[in-house]
Amino acid sequence: MSGHVRPRAQHEILNHVVVEGVSQRCQPGRRGWIKVRARASAEAVVASVTGRVAAPSTLLLGRYDESGRLRFVARTAPLSATARREVGDLLYPGGAEHPWQGRRFLAGWGSCEVIEYRPVVPDVVVEFAGDTAVDEGRYRHPVRYLRVRDDLRPQQTATQGVRAPGEAADRASTPRRQAPRSAGPAGSPQAGPASRHQPGSR
Repeated sequence: MSGHVRPRAQHEILNHVVVEGVSQRCQPGRRGWIKVRARASAEAVVASVTGRVAAPSTLLLGRYDESGRLRFVARTAPLSATARREVGDLLYPGGAEHPWQGRRFLAGWGSCEVIEYRPVVPDVVVEFAGDTAVDEGRYRHPVRYLRVRDDLRPQQTATQGVRAPGEAADRASTPRRQAPRSAGPAGSPQAGPASRHQPGSR
C-alpha cells in the first residue's frame, strides 16, 4: 500500500484517503482503489428521534451554541435492538416548548425527503462516531451511536471537542446523573423522576 502523503496534508484534517496496493496494476473498467474515511468520536444531546420514543429507530442529535440555542448536528444510523432499549429507557416526549417543535428535517445531506420525528426532553447525552465531513458543525453523513454518557450534562457538549475513537473524555470534574429529570408542562427539564412516567406517551 502506498504511504505517500502530501506534506501539507499532514497538518490538515483529512476527510478520507484513497489507497492502492504497491504492486497493483491498473485495470480499466474496474475499481481497484479503496476509500478509507477518517472517523472520530464526540458527544451530543438526544433532542429528537424517529420511530417510537421508548424504542427509537434513529436519534437526532444537537448541541447548545454560545447563545444557548440547541442546534442540530447529526442523525444516527439505525440503532441496534440493544441500543434502542438502552436509549429508549431514558427518553421522554418533549413538550410544546421544545426548541425543535415545528422544525423540518431532511432525510440526508442533499435530500429533499422530510422525515417524521418526535422531540424528546433534551437531557440525555450520547457518544457517537462520525467521519470528519463536517460543515458548520453539522455532520454530512449518518453517525454511529456508541453509548450513553450519563456523566455529562447537556450544556457540556457545546465545548466537547472531536477526538480519536477510544480516547476517553475527562470525567474527573463531572458528576454522574443521580436520577432522571421530568418534563414540565412546557417540556423543560425539572427535578424529580416521578412525573416523567406517563402511560401511553412513549
